[in-house]
Amino acid sequence: MPVRWSVLTAATGSALLALLAAASLAGWPPAAPSAGPSPVTVQGVTEAYREMDLTAAEPGLIDRIYVREGQQVQQGQLLAEIDLRVLQATLEIFRARAHAQARLDAARAELALRQDRLDKLLQLRSQGFAQPAEIERAKTDVVLAETTLRGIQEEKAIAQLEVARIEAQIERNRLRSPVDGVVTRIHKEEREFISPIQSENIVTVVQLNPLRIVFAVPVELAFALHEGDTVPLHFPEVGARAQGTVEFVSPVTDARSGTVRVKVLLDNSGGRLRPGLACEMILAR
Repeated sequence: MPVRWSVLTAATGSALLALLAAASLAGWPPAAPSAGPSPVTVQGVTEAYREMDLTAAEPGLIDRIYVREGQQVQQGQLLAEIDLRVLQATLEIFRARAHAQARLDAARAELALRQDRLDKLLQLRSQGFAQPAEIERAKTDVVLAETTLRGIQEEKAIAQLEVARIEAQIERNRLRSPVDGVVTRIHKEEREFISPIQSENIVTVVQLNPLRIVFAVPVELAFALHEGDTVPLHFPEVGARAQGTVEFVSPVTDARSGTVRVKVLLDNSGGRLRPGLACEMILAR
């Protein structure tokens, strides 16, 4: 009996080996499915949407600075202003001229008087009691009175224009934030002299919402990107992920690097992210 069992075992083993060999040739067990091309990660850095160095329109002493570094500001908020005392005094002078009525009323009264005299002389002429020379003189007096009145009216109009000009000049010397943003730097102190001609800045304001990220994308991947596309972003330094929107895809390829400049906008209304962070954009091949 032992001999027969050994022969049977050997035969069975040989049969199993033959079956395994046949299965291997037939492609069993099945191979694991292919994962496909791996995505490509493109590196970029966040930057402020806008960064503006603000200065006065005219040279002068800085009278007041109303903000501090790091302060959130709103569009149109007053940041600083130049000493406006001379301009404000000049403004009051022209306002007084623009609203002055005494000379205007006197000129109107003089014209009415001259016109009334001329009308009476013309009536007397029809009755033969007025001399031609006297009438001509009365006409000249009316023309002179009309000219005087127009001159005063023009002076008032010019004064009103001067008021508007000086008001605009005063406003130009009041620094207002052009955007909602953050004051990142104050370059000058109160009572310092500022000269725009020498490119001296007073305040720097940056707009942090949205943030902009600039990428150099391989040209073969850039063809698949279009303005308005949504792309996944990863910020490894802070462990954050977000979705960005393609703002711009350059129509020009950098010949040396073989890349295309792509700008992506990221909603940063919560203020969690800041300029200067490393960013990864994940693109499919």
